[in-house]
Amino acid sequence: MKNAIVASSGAQVIGIADSVAAPLRQLTKGLFFVAPTRSQAFPESSAGAVAIGNLLAALAIAKLGDPAYDRISRNEKFIVSSGEYMLANRRSRKRSKKE
Repeated sequence: MKNAIVASSGAQVIGIADSVAAPLRQLTKGLFFVAPTRSQAFPESSAGAVAIGNLLAALAIAKLGDPAYDRISRNEKFIVSSGEYMLANRRSRKRSKKE
């Protein structure tokens, strides 16, 4: 069912998983990246998957240009104004006013 929805939408799915056996692979038509989370040298980490995601986002923004950049800027301003996360600068200013 999900495969049909993806196919009918015209979306191109890019998968990032920690295993070649991930079911997500079936939806990707070859755009599937494996970023292992375990190694002998380092503790379990999702840093590889995050790096791939950041790289893909940067490539998409570069290709789409100003409209993509403007939309991201608007979304970030909305998120900050909604209180969902706080910028470090705002907190440090409040502390300095009290002193």
